[in-house]
Amino acid sequence: MKVLVDDFGRYFNKYGITKEILKDQYEKNQSVGDFAWLILQKILSEIANSYETGNISLLDFYGKSGETYRQMAYLLKLEKKDSRKIQSLQFENEIHCVETGKKIKKTFGEGMSYEAFMTSPSASPSIVRPELSRIHEGIALRDAAWEEEHHNKPHYVYLSRTSDIKVGVTRTGNV
Repeated sequence: MKVLVDDFGRYFNKYGITKEILKDQYEKNQSVGDFAWLILQKILSEIANSYETGNISLLDFYGKSGETYRQMAYLLKLEKKDSRKIQSLQFENEIHCVETGKKIKKTFGEGMSYEAFMTSPSASPSIVRPELSRIHEGIALRDAAWEEEHHNKPHYVYLSRTSDIKVGVTRTGNV
């Protein structure tokens, strides 16, 4: 139990799981690792429920669930088990658009519905081909504020000498 509290105590406290709760719920016939695994699975369920009820954003959902998976991988490493075990996901025969949350049959462009793929600024053709962006001229392809924030940044034009001389364009932050 001490190992569990020492290694995961700070993480569990973020979710309101105190040392006392751990002691109350721990069954003597369980290994500490199995017990921690069950708690981490409960935390994942709570994160998913929070997202489904709208209490957290999609970004928070990915951040918190990713952090929980890292904790699970760390636990498996402590238990000297294969960390690939946590990469199993369950498909519940439903696909939801990452932009709108709407139930869909088929995804487009990183998990969007067709409607979101065609209208969302995050699926704009200028994401892949920045030369298509005309926001610097005041013309927006989809959403002026979004494009201003994401596209209208200082860029560098550079020459690349690989098999031939090529011209490239990249944002200042990528250099």
